[in-house]
This record gives sequence, C-alpha cells and structure tokens, in this order.
Amino acid sequence: MRSYTPALLVILTDRISKWLVTQNMSLGESISLMGNNLVRLTYVQNPGIAFGIRLIPPGFLAVFSAVTSIVLIAYIYHLRHDKTLIKIPLSLILGGALGNLIDRILYGQVIDFIDVDFPDFITTRWPVFNVADSSVTVGMVFLAFFLVFLSNRDAATPASPPAL
Repeated sequence: MRSYTPALLVILTDRISKWLVTQNMSLGESISLMGNNLVRLTYVQNPGIAFGIRLIPPGFLAVFSAVTSIVLIAYIYHLRHDKTLIKIPLSLILGGALGNLIDRILYGQVIDFIDVDFPDFITTRWPVFNVADSSVTVGMVFLAFFLVFLSNRDAATPASPPAL
C-alpha cells in the first residue's frame, strides 16, 4: 500500500482543490494571488489534453488515461518489494492520471485553475493547469532523472561483493 501513497495524496489534494474552486468560483473567474497577476486562480474547463490542445477526442483521452492507470497500478504492484525510488515518480504520474480521469468521467473535461505568468518567457501566460497536471509533470521529471542518472549506477553496482 505504501507504494501507492503518493498517488492517493495527489488524488485527495486534486479532488479537494477542484471542489473548492468549483464551489467558490464562477467559470472564467480569476483571482490574483501573488504579484501583479503573477499567480492567479482562474477557473477553466479543459476538454483537451495538455495546454488545451484538442487533437484527440475526449472519449479516447478517458480510455487512454484508464489504460495507462491500469498499467501503472500493475507495474507499481510488481515493484512492491523493490527498494528502488522509481515507485515514487510512477505513483505521482498515476495520481495525476487518475485525478484527471475522474474529471473526464464526471464532467467530460478537466477542471483547471492554477494560472501562472512567466514574464518574458515563450508565451505571455502559461496555460492554466491543476494539481494532477503538476503531479504528472513532477513525476515525469523525477522518472527521467532516475532513469538517466540513477539506473545506470544501480545496474553497474554488483549484487554481491567480489570473491577474494
């Protein structure tokens, strides 16, 4: 069960934050939290994938999220006795996938509300996102770091000390 704890925490945080936004804000409403609109809460609904891109039908997104979640659940279960850190980023990705899947099932789209401006960056404002999206991103970065920097070291480490 511990292997799934990050996923459960992400889902819980994601659901509570989305509930608070939907109960206290109107669709399209924006509330400045920091600086001159540097960070805002902006309640939007996203029928597409990341950044609101609509390349894939919403039904397919739900099926893809469900299949991905099942694969992640099975793989994390397979790793349940391993001491490896890879379970943490996988569980973060799982929590984010399930958080957004719940939205797709309940509403046919995803509730987004974190609105951040990166002055003088690629775009004027970053697309609005949510806790689940952040969890997937952090999990993917952590997973990439693990695979690039830690897995090679682990593979090079002998399982037992050399015989004398």
